[in-house]
Amino acid sequence: MLCHPGTDDIERLLAPARCTLAAWALDDHYCDDPGLGAAPALAGARPAIAAATVDGLYHHPYGIGPYDPGVLEGPASADRDQRIVDELHRLESAQADLFLDHPGPLPADARVLDAGSGRGGTGFMAHRRFGCRVDGVTISEYQAGFANEQAEERGVADRA
Repeated sequence: MLCHPGTDDIERLLAPARCTLAAWALDDHYCDDPGLGAAPALAGARPAIAAATVDGLYHHPYGIGPYDPGVLEGPASADRDQRIVDELHRLESAQADLFLDHPGPLPADARVLDAGSGRGGTGFMAHRRFGCRVDGVTISEYQAGFANEQAEERGVADRA
């Protein structure tokens, strides 16, 4: 996650880095494949999964561009939490969109490899944008199963 360097408020400058580090620690320690010793029940709501409630696309909690510091204003509340989740998802999707802009238009008969696909969010975005076939590769059997379930639910299991 990146933030705007023009701020002189160090706490706001460091907030995106802290969010990212917290998400990594949460993900690595508690939330990955239970077969690897993770204990998902200890984690509560996962940042990436919470952000996916916006449109059902699961990304790793990274992002690109300046974040909106207004989402941090106000007392802790469900509304504030939802603003933060929405902003995380906006940043994550902006990063995926930037990545998908690089190859230019792809024909529907193109085939895309999503290496390190995780739960498949970027791959589903590629399929939605280009109509192409997307093959995802992840080292996590749990994430592969999750992505396959998402493909079935979206009706694109034969293409993504």
